[in-house]
Amino acid sequence: MITKANLESENRTGHNTLGPNANRPLHLLTASSIKGDKVENRQEQNIGKIKDIMINLNDGKIEYMVVEFGGFLGIGEKLFAIPFSKLRLNRKKGKL
Repeated sequence: MITKANLESENRTGHNTLGPNANRPLHLLTASSIKGDKVENRQEQNIGKIKDIMINLNDGKIEYMVVEFGGFLGIGEKLFAIPFSKLRLNRKKGKL
């Protein structure tokens, strides 16, 4: 049973508290659960990874995902701010 306490616990810890399908269909993602995730194009080819999240302090909504492209061991990577509205969730993988 989904309760406010369960959801708050999941938000704090990033762990499902209600079993393997607790968040299915996907409703919530913690920031820590998506930082470092691969970003894929529509052909499911890896084009980078999520480096950070930019939040609008006026309304509390996510504005941009900072995506890291290229580089090796932290050298030579390029960072791009992609509007959150342009990203789509891959529901099969449960990732952006």
